[in-house]
Amino acid sequence: MATRGQRRRCDDLSQGYWEWVFADRRSKVLIGNQRYLSRLSEEARRNVGEMQRHFGRVNGPWKFERMISYGYFGCVVLVSRTESLLRPPRRLVLKRALTNRGEDELRNEIIQYTATRGSEHIVSMIGARDDPPAPLPHEIAPTPRVSRLRKLALALRDIFNPSSPPRRILRYDDPRRIDSDMQLSKLAGWPVVILEYLENGTLGRLIDRMIFYNAYLPNRLLFSIFLCLARSCVALAHPIRGQIGAANRLETIPDDGEEPGDLFHGSLHVGNVMFGNPGGFKEHDLIPPVKLIDIGSAEESRDLGGGVRRNLEEISILMMALITKQKQPPVDKVSTYRNQATRATEILPTGRGINYPMLDNRLRDFLARCLATDPRARPGLRRVLAFTEAESKRGPGTFEFHQRENETDEAIKEFLQRLIYDADTQIQDINRNRYEHADPRLQR
Repeated sequence: MATRGQRRRCDDLSQGYWEWVFADRRSKVLIGNQRYLSRLSEEARRNVGEMQRHFGRVNGPWKFERMISYGYFGCVVLVSRTESLLRPPRRLVLKRALTNRGEDELRNEIIQYTATRGSEHIVSMIGARDDPPAPLPHEIAPTPRVSRLRKLALALRDIFNPSSPPRRILRYDDPRRIDSDMQLSKLAGWPVVILEYLENGTLGRLIDRMIFYNAYLPNRLLFSIFLCLARSCVALAHPIRGQIGAANRLETIPDDGEEPGDLFHGSLHVGNVMFGNPGGFKEHDLIPPVKLIDIGSAEESRDLGGGVRRNLEEISILMMALITKQKQPPVDKVSTYRNQATRATEILPTGRGINYPMLDNRLRDFLARCLATDPRARPGLRRVLAFTEAESKRGPGTFEFHQRENETDEAIKEFLQRLIYDADTQIQDINRNRYEHADPRLQR
């Protein structure tokens, strides 16, 4: 494992890298500072190697599988537990920091995941540790010697003493038992987070597959994703703060007049939104939920209400990305649509709207409002949630005649199976890009 000094050198290289990037803003291709990336890769291999050795030493049910990704600030590995031959193994994600700044972000991530615990549309934190570094040998105080007979007497006392409280047996999926089984305390010195494993990929991977198959998203699927994103904004504005081990809930806006928080995600891009598994709630019987990940960059807005506005703007841009099949959609061009200046020009008749004949008119018009240049003209969180809730309940018969064939349950099931659930080896997976979870600017 790298020392603190080595981590600081990585951070120094990071600062030099960004000074180099911003000095050449006109360049269309970002060529990384190879020295920094090489050091970062070495640090990631060190961390992954240590975790692999750790799970090899631990005599428990959890086993190391593989590294999922690494980026500027952290590395992510996959661990699994085989419960029986008749059931698939349970998989979890383990995340550790690589740099000093990464440690700060991971600590912030622990805070935010704790606040949003119980939210269906934020990835669930199963457990976390942030123990202080283990003391050096010369810092350990000598312990008094205890005879073997004395040790045996103390052990027998603990066994037969009737006044001792019985030890509570934890369920196999209890976070406290998972922490114990993984022996995370032995990874002391750096924060570590355990997250649920989302195996169905990111919005970025979906865009890659739509391009490969020359496909587009059915409107019912677009409305469902928009609803999930709206609920995730509610989770950030009104944290549920659920109990450990409690079931997830759908995020709703309280009716008691509670003022929303001003937390904004800070890194909402197509690589930080992932598909979960269907079921659990009626609105996800057919279409799986999408969940936000990587909230270590989340922070409070200094502008009153600015956090909610920024989150709503960014999820609207994500919807534009899905419609246009561009991970960085064109939202810079402003046009006037229905007496309102908007940045949704690409999908409007004033722009290239003719290229999107399968897009529902209600969704197009609402996105035009969400991306209005005047923030005061945009719908608020309550309105966005109400609109997406209502529109996601529409049946195939409510769409234009030429769109209905692709809006049936059978057509949507086929789309989900082919473009989300199936592991197609012909397509280069965006999830295999080792920089995806760090910063979209490194994606080529």
